[in-house]
Amino acid sequence: MVAHLDKVSGYIQEQLELHNLSSRANVVHLSDHGMAGVKPPGFINLTDIVAPFQYDYYGSSPVLQIVPKDLSQTDAIYKKLVEASSTLKNFKESILPRWHMYNEQRFGPILVVAEDNYAFDDMYIFAEAYKKKLNVSFTNDSQYGVHGYDNEDELMHALFMAKGVDFKTSSKIGVFESVELLEFFAKILHVNT
Repeated sequence: MVAHLDKVSGYIQEQLELHNLSSRANVVHLSDHGMAGVKPPGFINLTDIVAPFQYDYYGSSPVLQIVPKDLSQTDAIYKKLVEASSTLKNFKESILPRWHMYNEQRFGPILVVAEDNYAFDDMYIFAEAYKKKLNVSFTNDSQYGVHGYDNEDELMHALFMAKGVDFKTSSKIGVFESVELLEFFAKILHVNT
């Protein structure tokens, strides 16, 4: 992927120079999120924590909504998940405000996010699909790219590179939230916000 981006960046730069635009243009490369690698030994089997007949789940790794079939068991199931929290990082109370999600009705009573380099057992389904589609075999050392972890984790930070008339060469900026890009793009595009 990096080699491809390098090739595309080189092509863009060549074309800008060929058409005498490099002194007037800004080029920005931006990813929407980071990626973490997960190997099968990092797949969390929820049925080892909570009996499968006690809940339904919605979503996909690394974020799942757990909905107890008997809502009176919510606290008991939540407690079991918290006790298994060496591989489960965040629960609804701590993460939703940071994710700017406040509508509790959109989420199940329990929301869990796996730690980096862990995913839930739904990854076995994805692994089987890839196996059939790509005609490849996988081992416990096979690595899957997963995103959607807590956005405070460095692995989830987006990639941002820029070059052009509005940027200093060889400079670095600190971590920022993607929502801050609106003002940035408005400025370099000379659009009033």
